[in-house]
Amino acid sequence: MTNFLRLPRQFWRISWQHGIHKAILLTFGKFARLRGFPKMGFGLMEKFPPTKPSNAAAYLPLLKLRPLVSIVMPVYNSSWLEEAVASVLAQSYERFELILVDDQSTQPRTLAALSEAGGDPHVKLIRNARNLGISGATNIGIEASRGDYIAFMDHDDLLHPDALAYFARSVNDGHDEDVFFTDEVVINSKNGIVGQMRKCPISLDLLLSCNAVLHFVIMKRAALRQIGPLNSDYDGAQDHDLMLRALEHGLRFYHLPLMLYAWRAHHAATSNDIRSFDRHSMPEWPKSYLNGKKAIQAYLDRHAIRATVTDDAFYWYRVKYALPDTRDEVAIIIPFKDQAAYLRRLLESLKKTTFANTVVYLVDNRSDQAETKAYLAALHPSPTGRLRLLTFDEPFNYARLHNWAAAQIPNELLLFLNNDVEIQRGDWLEAMLEHIYRKQIGAVGCRLRYPNGELQHGGMVFRPDVYYCAMNLHRDEGYYTKVQRDVSGVTAACMLIRKSVFQAVGGFDEVRFPIAFNDADLCLKIIRAGYKIMYTPFAELVHHQSASRAEQEESYEKWALFSRHIGPSPMIDRHYRLS
Repeated sequence: MTNFLRLPRQFWRISWQHGIHKAILLTFGKFARLRGFPKMGFGLMEKFPPTKPSNAAAYLPLLKLRPLVSIVMPVYNSSWLEEAVASVLAQSYERFELILVDDQSTQPRTLAALSEAGGDPHVKLIRNARNLGISGATNIGIEASRGDYIAFMDHDDLLHPDALAYFARSVNDGHDEDVFFTDEVVINSKNGIVGQMRKCPISLDLLLSCNAVLHFVIMKRAALRQIGPLNSDYDGAQDHDLMLRALEHGLRFYHLPLMLYAWRAHHAATSNDIRSFDRHSMPEWPKSYLNGKKAIQAYLDRHAIRATVTDDAFYWYRVKYALPDTRDEVAIIIPFKDQAAYLRRLLESLKKTTFANTVVYLVDNRSDQAETKAYLAALHPSPTGRLRLLTFDEPFNYARLHNWAAAQIPNELLLFLNNDVEIQRGDWLEAMLEHIYRKQIGAVGCRLRYPNGELQHGGMVFRPDVYYCAMNLHRDEGYYTKVQRDVSGVTAACMLIRKSVFQAVGGFDEVRFPIAFNDADLCLKIIRAGYKIMYTPFAELVHHQSASRAEQEESYEKWALFSRHIGPSPMIDRHYRLS
């Protein structure tokens, strides 16, 4: 019920970003999945592929580069093969071949569909003498192909009619990357869209957490030859292993952010074993999940990385890095002004922390309530103890307060922590520390949720417009907030950082961002200095309060952040007010 109470806010956001039509369709899609709701949402659920005509014929004859694309499709007892093949043969870009590799299918419907498809001049049909599995069958198709590029497609999915056309346009636009991949939708048995997978550029940390590439993938033949064939040891996760090896060999990835592929969710799909798995009632983990875990561990072992792959994040993966034998003392900086109840709750919850080598610095910013003074006296802070008190006797300026406190503290590892958060798990600090000790990690952030369970912060995202400039991801959408990965920014409500990095980039900006957006600005400065920002969902805290701000003051800070980091660009319209 809670998810549907959030629909009005989600509807507004989707309308703003993608149009009211898309918002209506996605809303009906949510209701269509409710029991008792008329099937297919009164027929309004959007279907794939779209029926609108394409204007591909207007530009395809003008393309100077027309690479041959070989689409390799291993087949084994598919109920949707006719539709999958038809979506390929309907491509507006005609420089392709479809390699169908029958891996000993037995179903009459599949055999009939294979025979029919084999008569098309674009199709090459191969029948294996024995069952080789998905990797073996795909490798047979690759060997038999002639294309400059190899594309991978499952036998029960669909391609957008212009999928290859958009790829060809990208090549003609100068993109010479080795691996191209697209966004995708999730469809049901009737081709109704029930979900979307919006992706982002690939990074190692993301790929060690999940197969963030998936479909539709097109690779240069030469690049594929360089990294080697698919590995049958990882069947079910063979594509994940392939993408890890591609990144490992320095291949360049290009994300084409268009919904050009439809992955069909049904009970016979390999990945459905993972999504339908119930760890409480099933004795063994799904094979495809275990093979993905094995592929990630193999990567870690090849590079002598002291880490193991755990099941904490199923059905995603968690790479848990070993902490060094000698560990720095962490200085936890907690600013406050009165609100003794918040401070008491935080300090009590900090007792859960299993990492013992910490010192807490309470930074008092002009507290004047008797309750606060009595509580502080009862804590018995000491200049040399595990709990110390600093006094910041200036008007509240979040940025200046933290800069001042950091200058007083000798520790290399600093943890900025709001007084209105609450610790949930004892190992939260280790989850952050395991990343700060990794090479080129400048800062680490956590996952924050409100007391009612709603996500408040799952990393920060930046957009080139004043209104959205810097946003906290506040919805669990796809992998973005559910896996540990490098991000554009994290909140300073709970941020672990090296003092040397903090000082090297100039700390928080006390003038432009005295209250808010100072963490966004800091993160962008850290990235510009050549470091990465890590987000981990395995350090999850509850955030009990978020102060309201004056609209004009906040608007100025957004504009300052936008102006500093976007810089001059012809895409910033001089003739129209953005804010």
